[in-house]
Amino acid sequence: MEKLSKGKIYFIVVAAIAFLALILVITTSTITYSNAKQAIENIGVVGYSEKSKEKIDDAQYKFDQFQSTLGATTTFTSVNKNVGEENLQKAKAAYSEAAIRDVNNKYLSGASEDEIKAELKTIRETIDAYFANKDYSIISNYATFTSLESRYNAGATADNSGSQGGAAEEPEIC
Repeated sequence: MEKLSKGKIYFIVVAAIAFLALILVITTSTITYSNAKQAIENIGVVGYSEKSKEKIDDAQYKFDQFQSTLGATTTFTSVNKNVGEENLQKAKAAYSEAAIRDVNNKYLSGASEDEIKAELKTIRETIDAYFANKDYSIISNYATFTSLESRYNAGATADNSGSQGGAAEEPEIC
């Protein structure tokens, strides 16, 4: 049997370490992919509730973890698209729409100005966090929200007492 030189032994050790590192990275990416996919699937039916928001936020966190591993590389681009980013965006839009319907219903039923202002502020923070790219086109009733924001941020409730504008005309979205 032939004796291995120090150079060959070094090469074998380095190759083995590189191989193990690659396996570890792929395993980590696969695990984060599975976690993200499962979290998105677990969102289920979205409503304006803390439970829905928690599920969406958990799915977003796990999706971000996936993207920070190999999920963001070109090699995994097709996997990245299949993980359900579109479903996550739809869930965020559905939550936002339900929140807007809720505040609009409060407005129509005569809730206090302070209550409506507080809810508008909370919804704005959520929408801006969910849609950092400022593309609100996926939110079907976003115009209602901006109408209510304008009305309450400008303090124009007394000026519009007879006309509820876009907020009153917004159809109920199921």
